[in-house]
Amino acid sequence: MERAFFYDLHGNVIVSENDLPAVDCRWTENRKFIVIKGVAIGIFSRELVLERYGMTETELDSWTDRMDRLGQDGLKTTRIRSIR
Repeated sequence: MERAFFYDLHGNVIVSENDLPAVDCRWTENRKFIVIKGVAIGIFSRELVLERYGMTETELDSWTDRMDRLGQDGLKTTRIRSIR
């Protein structure tokens, strides 16, 4: 069985929960991407991410929706402000 992995926006390989951003991190485009992509391909469970970061389902869904609609640019804080 092949192990799931992906590359973050900086070209780093993401393979496990150890690659999740720190709990007290500033949410950058790349860190949001790691969480969304990891959940999408099953490296991290949705429940783990919600609990670890104290996020609501609505917040995680909004990140996912913006990435689906706008690509990685939808994860930028400045982009979010401009589309509101």
